[in-house]
This record gives sequence, C-alpha cells and structure tokens, in this order.
Amino acid sequence: MATHRERPPSEILPSQWVGSHDLGGDISSFGSINRSTHEYQHWEIQVHAALSLLDSANLITDDQLRKGIESMQPDAYNSASYYGRWAVSAVSHLVVDTSLLPHAILEKHLGVPAATEEQFFSPGDHVLVRAENTRVRWRKPHIRTPGYIFGVEGIVSRFVGEFHDPMLAGFGQSVLQPLYRVRFVQKKIWPEYSGNDVDSLEVDIYQAWLEPAGEPARESAGESAGESAGASPSSPLPPPSYLDEEPMLWSGQWIKVHPTRTSIELKAKELEPEPTRFQPLAEALVASCLEVGLFDASSLSKKVEELGSAFGESAAGIGREIVARAWMDPTFKRLLLDDARSALVQVGLDTAYQFSSRAVDSTCKMSGSATSTAAKAKAKAKAKTTTTLLVIEQTPEVHNLVVCTLCSCWPSKLLGNPPPWYKSAAYRARAVREPRSVLNEFGIKLEKGIEVRVHDSTADLRYLVLPRRPPGTEELGMKELAALVTRDSMIGTGVL
Repeated sequence: MATHRERPPSEILPSQWVGSHDLGGDISSFGSINRSTHEYQHWEIQVHAALSLLDSANLITDDQLRKGIESMQPDAYNSASYYGRWAVSAVSHLVVDTSLLPHAILEKHLGVPAATEEQFFSPGDHVLVRAENTRVRWRKPHIRTPGYIFGVEGIVSRFVGEFHDPMLAGFGQSVLQPLYRVRFVQKKIWPEYSGNDVDSLEVDIYQAWLEPAGEPARESAGESAGESAGASPSSPLPPPSYLDEEPMLWSGQWIKVHPTRTSIELKAKELEPEPTRFQPLAEALVASCLEVGLFDASSLSKKVEELGSAFGESAAGIGREIVARAWMDPTFKRLLLDDARSALVQVGLDTAYQFSSRAVDSTCKMSGSATSTAAKAKAKAKAKTTTTLLVIEQTPEVHNLVVCTLCSCWPSKLLGNPPPWYKSAAYRARAVREPRSVLNEFGIKLEKGIEVRVHDSTADLRYLVLPRRPPGTEELGMKELAALVTRDSMIGTGVL
C-alpha cells in the first residue's frame, strides 16, 4: 500500500493519507509532547495580524489559507514553523491565485535582484555559481542549474546569447536572460576526482545564477594567526575571568574597555535566534502587503498589539467565566450544553465568539430562521464562513479530549490562541490513536472503566470542555470559581 512517508508495514494506517497535514494516528510523528513555554517572535505575531487583516477585508479565507498549507511539499511542510506555513500559503494565494500581490514587489523585499537583459560577463571572467536560495522559495522551483556546481568557481568560456529564463517561463513569465558557457576544473567540483588536473566540465548557466568571483582573503601585514586586534605581541593574556566578557586594553596592565553602542547591538544580534526557513518570506510578505496597500501600518500595529494579549493562560478569561457561570447556574448550564449560542446571548457573551447564522444544539440538529429553501439560499449567499461552539461536559463516566489533527482548530475567542503543543505533530498524531497515553503525559490517569472520548475538530465546530466542579467549592463566588479553571481543563488535557 503506497503511503506518504514510505512507512514500513507496521506503521501503515488503515486509511488513505491525504497530505503532510494529515497527522492523525501517524506513528512516524509519535514522540513526547513538548509543552515548554514558547515566546512568539515579533514576525510570527505580525504574520498572524496580517492574515487577520486580510481575512477581515475578504482577501483570504480560512479555507484558502488551509488549502495553501495542505498543498505544500512534504519537506517544506515538515521543516516550516507554524507561522512559516501561514506565510507560504498567503504568498501562494496573493501572488498566484489572485494576483493581488505583484511577484516583483515580493522579490524586491526578499532581496532578489531584478532580472535584466544587460550582459555582465565576458569570456575569461572568473565567476562563482550562486547556491539555491531557499529563503526566497515559497513554491517548488523549476531549476535548470545543476546543484553540484553551487558555490563552485569557474571561467566564462562563451557568451551564448539571450533566452527566456526557464525558471520563470515554467510559471508563465517571460524574462530574457543572458546565457553563458562556464568551464569548471573537475577537481574543484569533485575532491575525489582521479583524472588529470586540467580536466574540465562546461555547463550552460543563466546570468542570474552567476556573480563575480571574489579575491581570496589575505592576512593583514604584520598580523599573524593568534594575534588579537587589541593586544601587542608582547602583552600577556588577559585574566581568565575577563575572557569573552568585555574588551580589554593592555597599558602596563589590563584595563576594561566600556563597550560601545555598536558592540552592544552586535552582541545582541548574535544572541538572536537563527531565522527559521520561511521567516524571511514572512517578513517580505508583510512588507509587500504594506507597500501595495492591502492594509496599512496603523491597522497592522493595532492588530499586533491586540494579539499580544491573546497568547498564554491569561487569554482564556472568557472561557473561565463561562465555566464558572455554568457551575453556579444549573439552568444556564443546561442551555449551554444544548445550545451554546443561545446561552451566551443570554449573558451577553455572544460577541466574544463568531457564530454561524444558524445554531447547532447538542444533538447537532440545525435550528434557526433559515427554514425555506429560498431563505437558506439567501443566507448562504450573504454569510461569511463562521464557526459554531459545542460545549461538552466531563462526567464520572466520560472524559473528553479535544484535538485538531489537520491543523490547529480550537475556540480561540474563548481560550486565546492555542499553545504550541496543541499544534505539534506529536499531539495531533497521538491524541486520536493513544489518548490515554497522551493524558498520562499530562498527569491524568483514568480508570479503565471511564470512557475516553476524543473530539477531532476538523470542520466548523469548536469544542469547549466543561470540566467537573472541584469538591468543596460550594461557597465560592463567580470570580473565585473562575480562578480555579485552567485552560487545559477546557480542552481535556487538565482536570481540576
């Protein structure tokens, strides 16, 4: 049976795999669930803010964003961060599907030199072949320059003429590029080559892949390896406690030199995390959207500030309030379980959640005013994609657990944005196949007689788990009860 990752027979799933995002039950993604705190970087929050603004302007929908992510090549999907996938999908939609974002503007912000017909090189010039620049690749490229000569120096043997660049022609773009024959010494390409020193190889290469070969680095006169820039050859080594901490100057004795602002900034830059694979693309996406006016800088700043409080345990305040109210008011609890929309409308919390135009009760039967065929068609034409909340109760007999195996769906309006572990491959793969093991990892050990009911949130339902009220809390008020509720308990990975 063919599978997406060439799994051995013992790992083959009983169903058909539909893409890299389809992680439910995927044994190759099993592993411990990393629940360490992740502080999102500025570019990640900017991407989230940008997509929120584009969605509000009806320039992209959740389904279009998901489609782009699901279309990613397995290697790209697996190596991309969560928001890196968002960036890849958004670029594909805005540049290819809708042409809302000109390709040239995106490439400008990626630092890609503009294509030109001007001839830069002549026979005899020493050139270096550029390496494939993965930071600008947001789709599988059409490359006609063989990878074995990336980074190798050669000599232009002939200018052939101008031809349509095949990398762009493959995507329907017509740009003329100078084409050269470049000669390489075989031993510079293959270190183990056993032929003659003069044996060569010639390759056809377009100008965009070439750059002038730089001069070899030379040591400064009078400076040898091991000499530091700030010490004379006769100066002693600085005290061990000073090494790699602060600049030192020898003047009969070692003196600490107060670091300059430039050196402080360079040190801070060294401590920054390395950019992830698609971070440059994400940053270029935001800059390009600003340049063409898909949204403005003021709106982006406001949305970034708004999202800053939407991450972490503290963002689940509305969910806590709903749970506490259900504990205190049996009538509200019953309505919440039967028809969450009506329950939240009753207490003025409906604006905190985006509902569909028709409510769904606990039996998943549709209700609402759109009863006639004509009314339904009219509502469908006007409606924007929305989601519906379903509240599920923890009982002595059933423990509920929520997951989204295809992406990261969860009730963000009530709980804030999902934590990294909820989006991780390990959680998405394991929760549907070995839920008890997952719960054990979260410190929950259930007796065998208790049913574990997993809810895979793959469509337009969002699930909120109503945890069991802790004993001995009968005298507590709403505020005190809400303080007891944890975000994990409202998704099933925690108990109170």
